[in-house]
Amino acid sequence: MKANVRLEQMSLPAIEVNIDRDRLQQVITNLVSNAVKFSPQGGVVRVTVSRSTSGDLVISVTDQGPGIAQDDRDLIFEKFRQGASASNPIVKGTGLGLAIAKALVSEHGGSIGVDSEIGKGSTFWFTLPQWREKALAEKRAA
Repeated sequence: MKANVRLEQMSLPAIEVNIDRDRLQQVITNLVSNAVKFSPQGGVVRVTVSRSTSGDLVISVTDQGPGIAQDDRDLIFEKFRQGASASNPIVKGTGLGLAIAKALVSEHGGSIGVDSEIGKGSTFWFTLPQWREKALAEKRAA
C-alpha cells in the first residue's frame, strides 16, 4: 500500500547534541511512521525543530490525521495501548512504539507529548535539554 503522503522538513539549525544517535533516530522514525500511517491520502507530515521557552530543543512531527481524544493522550504512551474510537479504529501495530519512544527520550533527559484536536491532526513532540548551536566557523567548514 502506498501512503501518498508528502513529508516536509523545515529548515534545521546547525546544532550539536550529546545523544545516542541510533536511539533518537528510532524515536523520529516511529513518530514519522505513525504520522504517515494516520494521515489521509495526499496529506502532509511536517518535521520541525525549535526551542521551547525554557531553552530545550523541541523536535515536532505534525500530521493531518484524525486527531487523538483528550482521554487517550496519556494512554497512548503506555505499552500495548492505542487511542481508538468509533471514528478512529485501532490500526495494525503492537502499541509499543510510543512507549519505547517515551523511554528513549526520558533516557536523554527529555520529555515527550502530543498536542491534538479531533478532526485536525496531531503534533507529537519531544525535547532535548542539552544542546548548543555549532560555531560559525564550523558551519562554514561543513
